[in-house]
Amino acid sequence: MLRRLFLLSALALTGSPAFADPAALAEFKALFAADGVLQLWGQDDKGYSGGWVCPDFAVARTVVALLQPGDDPKAKDLAFARIRTKAGCSAAKGQFQVTDAASDLAMVNWGYEAEDAWQALQATDSAGRVVGLVFNASPYAP
Repeated sequence: MLRRLFLLSALALTGSPAFADPAALAEFKALFAADGVLQLWGQDDKGYSGGWVCPDFAVARTVVALLQPGDDPKAKDLAFARIRTKAGCSAAKGQFQVTDAASDLAMVNWGYEAEDAWQALQATDSAGRVVGLVFNASPYAP
């Protein structure tokens, strides 16, 4: 029930559960993976992950959409963790073939040349499942 309410509110924010954005996908491939294959390593010892796998692309877009602008990066980071947990997302580990990308980013500014830029992606995991990813597309990501 909670997941349904979460998705309904998200659809109102995003306008659509998923859509193809060839320009965003082309930009992602140019910057991160020319062949579209993204390797993610899971969480580090501090709990950080460069990508989070979600049940589908719509959920990943919702997570990004719900991470609203704000000044306090620690508060945004905590909100991001709560949103991911409620959405059923977990640290992404393994290879993912990225097939779509949303154009909007959710920014968390940690200071000079220190930011997170979360982007929703659609991908196929190594087991062949189509999933959503929330990926840190910042050039300053750890």
